[in-house]
Amino acid sequence: MTSATLTPTEIRLENPGAKIVLAHGCFDVLHPGHVMLLEQAKAAGDILVVSLTADAHVNKGEGRPVMTLKERMAMVGALKPVDYVLPSYAPDSGAILAELQPEVYVKGDDYDEATLLEVERRAMGNGMEFLSVPRTLDSTTSVVDRIRNAQPQHVQDWLDGFRQRHTLSE
Repeated sequence: MTSATLTPTEIRLENPGAKIVLAHGCFDVLHPGHVMLLEQAKAAGDILVVSLTADAHVNKGEGRPVMTLKERMAMVGALKPVDYVLPSYAPDSGAILAELQPEVYVKGDDYDEATLLEVERRAMGNGMEFLSVPRTLDSTTSVVDRIRNAQPQHVQDWLDGFRQRHTLSE
């Protein structure tokens, strides 16, 4: 991976004539679905840029992201398909899409062109291709839930019973 200190414009200038692909998301607690998405994204072009949502804009529930932006950038950047990693300090990828102008924009299949944000659709208005990659059964949320619930069955049974007998305020 090349340094993440480059701007989207510098990445474009450093790779003249290349078909650039942008994948954007949280990429918290890497799992096989992330790797599959990034491999398919890389196959769609010459250069794969991954932008990661800053911690303040991750809307995945309490305690998320598990990993900080810096940690997530290091993990994603270490993956073979990834050429560049960019932080996204905005609540969406619109500014990076507009500046980088990739030929392909990639998301998991929980998104399609109709469910993209308006700012993303506007940025894609210049003929950018959208690629929706099928997700695996795992999601980061399901992996985090499995980790949180990784205790012997008798302990899980006791906790479930305790939760049924008591309220959160108790």
